Amino acid sequence: MDDDALSGRHRQITELTAAVAARDAFISIAAHELHNPMPPIRGQVELLRIRVRQGRSAPEQIDASRKRIA
Repeated sequence: MDDDALSGRHRQITELTAAVAARDAFISIAAHELHNPMPPIRGQVELLRIRVRQGRSAPEQIDASRKRIA
């Protein structure tokens, strides 16, 4: 294999390695972001359930809370 071919292969390996690292970083960030919002969502749902049970929320407030959660 000549020097140009080796250089081309080295460049391809470098680009592919960078692409795999970028993919792995994206997956890691996405997984974290998808998992992370669950506690606040659960808290909002529980707060809404308490307010509804106690009769402290008007239908408009319930709808607004529901939309915020979704």
